[in-house]
Amino acid sequence: MNIKMPRGQEVIQEALEILEEHMEPSKVALLLSIMQTGKNEYLKIRDLGISYT
Repeated sequence: MNIKMPRGQEVIQEALEILEEHMEPSKVALLLSIMQTGKNEYLKIRDLGISYT
């Protein structure tokens, strides 16, 4: 059985399209900035008012 794995860029593009359909642009932008900041950068995330607990 052969399974075709999608490329990472294809998955990212599809996810962004889904987000744009279901969320306000400002929320998409906030989510992307949080994801880019990373979970380990507590001070930056704290300043955004985000809690991972």
